[in-house]
Amino acid sequence: MTRVTAFVTTIGAPTFEACRTALENQPCIVDVIANVTPWAAAQNEMLRRCRTELFIQVDEDMILYPDAVERLVALIDSQAPNVVMACAPLYDEDLEMPIYGIKIYRHALIKDIPFEKHINGDTHDREVWARHGLTWGRSKRTVENCVGRHGTLYTPEQAFARWRGIWQRHRRTNKAPWIKPWLEKLAERYRHSGSSRDLYAMLGAFIGATEEPWPDDYGPDASRPDPVLERLRSLMP
Repeated sequence: MTRVTAFVTTIGAPTFEACRTALENQPCIVDVIANVTPWAAAQNEMLRRCRTELFIQVDEDMILYPDAVERLVALIDSQAPNVVMACAPLYDEDLEMPIYGIKIYRHALIKDIPFEKHINGDTHDREVWARHGLTWGRSKRTVENCVGRHGTLYTPEQAFARWRGIWQRHRRTNKAPWIKPWLEKLAERYRHSGSSRDLYAMLGAFIGATEEPWPDDYGPDASRPDPVLERLRSLMP
């Protein structure tokens, strides 16, 4: 009997087909959640649809290795009974390093605890779980522990949103100190490539680092146009 469902969330990114193909022949049920936003709503759709003991949250910009599901199941099985989620790293080609990215959940522990839309994302989720006596686990963030790749292909708009959001969350939590040299690195990357993608990544980082802090309930929502991005588009060739 299959123990795990892999939920693939998509809003039409260019990596979706590669993401979906990478899950073929892995020991899981694959269920696609298309065009459900904001992100917390897509996560709550996973809670509603899940009929297996475990489920994996797979973003469409994640390309998993052939043994990823097996390794994720082993990771959650090694955790204490009150661990609701375990996280494994992915190698991020945009950031050029391993990042914590893919998560596997015990459905029975979380099915009655809805996800809440919050700029702090996972940090806020963990605070909610703690109030229910639950915690989370993770494997070490090393290349050897990576179960897939991330950041392999971004549109200019996705690059802008990613870097803007990373900076906004870091300014609130101070948990991404590695990001500080990236203002200069992104500028240098654009000087070398001249690409629209690198231009928008650089602009997203500088805007996220300097604009007013976002309110708690602000965050990525593909159903809502970003007025800042729209203004940039109107100014760019």
